[in-house]
Amino acid sequence: NLNDHLRDGVDGVRRRGIPVAGYDHFGDSDHHDGTLYIPLEGKRRIAWLVTVPRVPRIAAFRASDLQFLWSTELPRQQKAGWCAIDSRGVLHSSNGRVTPLIRKDEGPLFRYRIDGNAITFLDRVVLRDEQGTPVVLDSMQGGAFATAAG
Repeated sequence: NLNDHLRDGVDGVRRRGIPVAGYDHFGDSDHHDGTLYIPLEGKRRIAWLVTVPRVPRIAAFRASDLQFLWSTELPRQQKAGWCAIDSRGVLHSSNGRVTPLIRKDEGPLFRYRIDGNAITFLDRVVLRDEQGTPVVLDSMQGGAFATAAG
């Protein structure tokens, strides 16, 4: 366990644990307007040797010092391995599989408006290629928006 050997501040690296009990996985994060947004996944025990996934969350940290600010559930999602924020400040995420059809653990991207210390679900968007054909992506672990070339 690396945590046994690492100390906060060594080599200039800030180390922070997961601040929400029951969550053990940080997904692919994004930064917007001085805040770092990180999706969280975890499991809960329902019987001896039986666990089920927890409702995924988004956690917000102040980017300058990694101070935990808040977190909120993503109740429409079963997974949240990543998030990306577009130029308008809209947060995007998905379940593990991106498809044009809505089924358990898959479907179009989720879009959320960031509202201070919370997020509000906006809609779902089908991801399409340059020709307008719906895209299917398995095992989503990250996403990003291209910046305009200058």
